[in-house]
Amino acid sequence: MKKSELIMLLSRKNENYSLEDVEKSVAVMIAAMTESLMAGGRAEFRGLGSFFCRQRHAQVMRNPRTGEKVNVTARAYPSFRTSPALLKKLNK
Repeated sequence: MKKSELIMLLSRKNENYSLEDVEKSVAVMIAAMTESLMAGGRAEFRGLGSFFCRQRHAQVMRNPRTGEKVNVTARAYPSFRTSPALLKKLNK
């Protein structure tokens, strides 16, 4: 599901809210999740799962095309862990 599809679905299910209000609400939710992850926190949704950041350590890798060594800096990347309830539903 794309963000635009989510907005349309929420708009159809909640006719008392305008499409613009739903778009703003989704944008605020995504911004709040992003800020939480950037601060080193988590974004947890009961029944769905949680988003959190992991760290990759700095390392020396090899460029497969040229074979030369390349230093790769440490970096954070987002990760998602599925809730047990969703896993149970998916594997029925």
